[in-house]
Amino acid sequence: MDYPLDKVIALYGWIIKTLHMLRPADDEPHRRDVKLQANLGEGRRDLARRICRR
Repeated sequence: MDYPLDKVIALYGWIIKTLHMLRPADDEPHRRDVKLQANLGEGRRDLARRICRR
């Protein structure tokens, strides 16, 4: 199987992305960090909504 270099690079990127997406499934500290970041983002958006609505 001969693939052009751009196709190989794209396939490699998909593998890395898949592994990154699956990481939280078995990594408790990473899962906590992601949840913390999500909560911070929600808090900022809520604050912005309250300020802009007055």
